[in-house]
Amino acid sequence: MALSLDGTTGISATGNITGGNVIASGSLIVGSFAPASLATAGNVTGGNILTAGIMSSTGNAIHGNLTVSTGNITGGNLILSGAITDSAQLDIQTSAANANIVLTPNGTGNVNISSNIMPISANATANIGSATASFNTGFLKSTTAQYADLAELYSADAKYAPGTVLKFGGNNEVTISTVSSDSRVAGVVSTNPAHLMNSTLDAEHTVALALQGRVPTQVTGTVRKGDMMVSAGNGQSHASAAPAMGTVIGKALQDFDGVSGTIEIVVGRL
Repeated sequence: MALSLDGTTGISATGNITGGNVIASGSLIVGSFAPASLATAGNVTGGNILTAGIMSSTGNAIHGNLTVSTGNITGGNLILSGAITDSAQLDIQTSAANANIVLTPNGTGNVNISSNIMPISANATANIGSATASFNTGFLKSTTAQYADLAELYSADAKYAPGTVLKFGGNNEVTISTVSSDSRVAGVVSTNPAHLMNSTLDAEHTVALALQGRVPTQVTGTVRKGDMMVSAGNGQSHASAAPAMGTVIGKALQDFDGVSGTIEIVVGRL
């Protein structure tokens, strides 16, 4: 059946209205409501929709604006030409732990955000995009990062631990540096890069080499803050008072007294 209203005074009911379609150009104000399909150019308003505070529909709810002060909205599809407005916090949750919330604007429409995008917890572990589902260009004014170095992926001949000093050469692009003051030095394997370039490189072994910034580095011998660091062999570095051009990895950021260990150096500083 269909219930039709062309006036503007509305339909009021304190009981249930159940049917195939309820079509109104005015307002529909109900105490309890459970239709198969709702189509209205006006508003659907109520403190509770159904006695348990649920609006349930197996069809579509199609209207200009939807305002619900309390309760839940449960159904197949909710189609709006207007807005969903909540005076407090609007929570959109899925019933399954691995389910997705998908916002798909039609054509070239946008998902517009007028405030901050914040994680639910203080520090979220989730990512924006992934290696197989990335965004295109990001237009930003500024960024901040917890980690410190700028790194780039290179193809290596083996897997190398963070802090290892590598050189250009070997069977691929980079390999371990095994000589002192190596003029072919490429950089240090990053521990946690703040920004990673060339991220889609496809190779059996890829390493992130720190190009700029502070990075933990394997060292040997006595080191003082500000010392220029060069390769020492076996993937390590050591201080040099008068390094040759092209051999400097960076400058030490920490003192070190020992046979071998790891300290932070600032790569890219001569």
